[in-house]
This record gives sequence, structure tokens and C-alpha cells, in this order.
Amino acid sequence: MTALIRALVLVFVGLFAVPAQASADIGRSAPTRLANLFESDDRQRWPRTPGTPAGGIVLIVDPTTDKAGTGFLIAPCYAMSALHVVLSDFDLTARRYPNVRYEYTIYYGRGNRFGSFENFTVARPLAWGRYFESITVDASEDWILLQLEECIGRDYGYFRFAVLGIDEARAEPRLALAGYPGTEHETVQADPLCRIRAERDWPEAGGPLWYHDCATRRGISGGPIFRHTEEGHEAVAIAVGELQPMERLRLSYSEAYANVAVPIGNAGWALTAVHGESRELIAEAQRLLEALGRGAGRIDGIADARTRMAIAGYRTVRRLDGAGLVTEALITRLRREVESRPGPQP
Repeated sequence: MTALIRALVLVFVGLFAVPAQASADIGRSAPTRLANLFESDDRQRWPRTPGTPAGGIVLIVDPTTDKAGTGFLIAPCYAMSALHVVLSDFDLTARRYPNVRYEYTIYYGRGNRFGSFENFTVARPLAWGRYFESITVDASEDWILLQLEECIGRDYGYFRFAVLGIDEARAEPRLALAGYPGTEHETVQADPLCRIRAERDWPEAGGPLWYHDCATRRGISGGPIFRHTEEGHEAVAIAVGELQPMERLRLSYSEAYANVAVPIGNAGWALTAVHGESRELIAEAQRLLEALGRGAGRIDGIADARTRMAIAGYRTVRRLDGAGLVTEALITRLRREVESRPGPQP
């Protein structure tokens, strides 16, 4: 079976409903059922302790459907996940109607002895890949960046990101994958030792896909594959599924059954833009949008939901990429358009 055919039969990790309560059962190994496992089962259940990798892993829930999946904080005020976790084919009207308000609930916190979450906040889509627009089943664009209503990462921790080439990724001796498997409910489960095995790419793709042997289970899609550094933990990829699901442990790695991830570099343009935003840049975008009759809320340098929707709407009308992000290129385009308008300039 060729790599392309394998990609066409990708079975993505399913979504699960938010449970009422579950046993934390910290430290025990998890059963092998519904997991793609190779060589040995060394998965562990992790407590959601603030300031640790598990503290930065969240549960994303669509309140209109109760579908849910794993996400992770990529900055104090932003989270990432797999696109298919939070948006379906029908929901992607957001591409054509950017002023529609899409909101998701982010559950986080230490929890209690039953595993229940102690806190939640709201998240809104900010930028995403073109996964469903691909001419093939191309999981390399299966990513989404969300803006949080509260900057919970300041207290609970977050993942920095590292853009790696495949040679560097394969050479990493110790990677981990963590998330919320549906059968384990509200407990973070992690494979603390796994590896990137190979890279696959096609001319139509928005970037490469990585094959890996990190243990996956239904619901972990959207979770980070990350490494530990002296500065903290760095996300290098986003888990999105497996080529063929299996119920039993395989004694050796097999590419025909490989698990699949999106390298974080495929979303690098969005992450770079977010980290490059400043209050001055955002305020300038608000001022220019106001001058064009596209009210973006108060001119205060705070990119709230109204500002993001105004930017996304402008980009859609002008057929510009970048969703709701504020970039220098956007400011240049807005200035040029304001200056070309007749009458007094602001």
C-alpha cells in the first residue's frame, strides 16, 4: 500500500461526550483496548498539576453538540488542537461567514478525586489549516489555533513550540504524547517515551505528516507531542489519528499501522503572527478598520472577539489568508486602502 493510499484511509481519533465524573486512578497503566501501541504499553495517568505539562492540556467541548477532544495551551491566552476536534464539514461555514460567533468551552484545572474539572473558560477560533479544502484527504492541515477569553496559561502553564525538521525530530530520544482518551474520561493519559518514525509529504499538501509510535486512543486527537528542555516543555507536533486502528499491542513498530501527527511547523505562520502581535499593532488595526467602516470595537489594543471577527471579515472580503490575526502585512494593506479613499484621512 502506498503512502498516499494509506493517507486516504486515515481513521481519525473520534470525539467523545463530556462525562459527569471519572476515577483519576493516578499512576496506573491503562488497558490496551482501542489504542495503537507498539513494543510495550508504558502509558501513565498524569495529575493535572499547574505548571506541569499536564497542567497545560485542556478538554475542548462544543456546547452545541457535546463533542469534545484534547487541546493544549500554546501561550498564556491561546490553545491549539486538531481541526477535526472542534469543527465539522458543516461548521466550516466560518470560512465564508467569518462574523458568525463560534465558541467552545475549555475545561481545565486540578480537578478532584473523581477527575472532574474545577474551571472552564471560552475559546474562539483564530486561525486554522485548510484541511477540509484539500483535494486529497490531507491531514497535514488538520490544526486550529484558538483565543481564550481568560489567559489561564499564566497560572496553569503552557507549551512553547519548536519547529523541527524530520531528521531532528527522529533524533529526539524522548518525546511524550498526552491527552484525554474518551474511555478514561477526564484524566490526562500520557505515553512518556515515544518517537517520530518517518515523514510523508505530497505536492498538494500544506506541509508534511509525521508517522510516530506514541500511543493513541480515541479522544487524544489534538493532543501535543512534546519534548522537555531546560526552559520547559516544547510542542513539536499535534496528534491527529492513525492509519489503521488496532486493539492489541504490536510487538514491533509497523508503518502500516503508524500513528499520525501534524508537525507544529505547519502552523508556524499563525504561531509566529500571534507572538508578533502587540497592543500598538492591534490598536492600529482597530483604528484603520474603523476608518473603513468596519468597526472593530474600542481602539484599545486588545484583540477581543469583535476585533478578531472584524479582521477575519476584512480578510475574507479581500481574499486574504490569515483569519483574525494582526500582522504587519495586514496593517500595510489597511493603510494603503485608507489612504486611497477620497476625503479627509484620520
